[in-house]
Amino acid sequence: MTISRKIQRFVLPSGMTVLFEPMTDVQTVSLDGWIKAGSAHEQRGEAGVAHFLEHMLFTASNQKSNVELLEAMQQVGGYANAFTTYDHTGFECVVPAKYGQKVFEWFEEIVLEPVFDEKQIEREKKVILSEFLDDQDQLDIVFEERFWKEVYGTTSFGRPILGLYEDIQNISKQSVTSFYEKFYHPKNMVISIAGNVEKDHVSKFLQKIGKLSSKYIASETPKLQFESKNFVWSKGQHQRKIVVLFPITHASHEDVAALEVFNLCLGGADYSFLYEKYRTKKNYVSHISSHLFTNALGGHMSIEASVYKDNIDIMLQELTKLSDSALTEIVTEDRFECAVSDIEKEKLFSMDTTWGRSKINLYFEATYENVHEQNAYYEKIKNITKKEVVQVAQKYFQGYFSIGLWKEEDA
Repeated sequence: MTISRKIQRFVLPSGMTVLFEPMTDVQTVSLDGWIKAGSAHEQRGEAGVAHFLEHMLFTASNQKSNVELLEAMQQVGGYANAFTTYDHTGFECVVPAKYGQKVFEWFEEIVLEPVFDEKQIEREKKVILSEFLDDQDQLDIVFEERFWKEVYGTTSFGRPILGLYEDIQNISKQSVTSFYEKFYHPKNMVISIAGNVEKDHVSKFLQKIGKLSSKYIASETPKLQFESKNFVWSKGQHQRKIVVLFPITHASHEDVAALEVFNLCLGGADYSFLYEKYRTKKNYVSHISSHLFTNALGGHMSIEASVYKDNIDIMLQELTKLSDSALTEIVTEDRFECAVSDIEKEKLFSMDTTWGRSKINLYFEATYENVHEQNAYYEKIKNITKKEVVQVAQKYFQGYFSIGLWKEEDA
């Protein structure tokens, strides 16, 4: 099935890249922004400042208080949010089409017109420190953070996105302002718009943000280091979880399409090898799945299993030798066909909404620096062979991995 699309791409004088996909038969407008800076770009001693800045941007602008910013969305039935990852910070907004210009006003006020009030910084600090302490009460979060720290050390993925307690305590107006000025500049931003919005609104927005200062502060690319580790953590009375991490490549690498198919065959669906063998047939686990995690810096494929008490030892053995097993047993013809179909289906579902189109356009532009790369990517998925998937999987499943065991405390 071919969907007719007309995606417009603008590189403004300020250096900002803007995508616009008109959709005249829908009733919403979506805007997504991607700042190419996340927790991986923090310096030693400032862990958490990227996430803290994201929070601060919602507290006030040059024109509105935080209450007024919130009401501006509520009054038109819109939705807005933001999130911080390792390699970027995202901003998302969707409104009814008749209020389409509101997405532009929202982005300008939230991202481009910040106010860093010292009193508000102290108030926000209490909120985020409370959030940090809440996370420490969730053992699954603590286990993951400690395991990743063991594997990635002091490099990017070894620090939680939320930050470290002492570093959050020490965040100041200067550190927030410094991070904003270093990374929140037009050349480091990609904006994606999709929906039924008047061209005049888009043109005015482009003219305005095109005049922004093109000041650019070069920064080092964050480093990533994966070490093979055996990590054991004892906590709680009923916890039995095994996690295996296999290092893979960065998000724009040519192998990612095959890895996406392989992940679904391995443990990313209910027809997967891991689910059928260890959940359905042998009943060793209450849950098992695999996940593909990759971004601009690198990544890993993970296997997560919640294991019944009597099966801990055998599951450790099974998952440890998994990389030695025949990959053709994992990538069967039936699983392969289901995986390719699922990826195509997910893409088609995303085409049904302004929300979905805006996000997929943004992802490919920010990741590949070419929004139209999505055509080549999904064509590659469509035409990929089972043999190619197995060959790519063999490159990454050669016995180099980290394994984490979370078990109950010793009596």
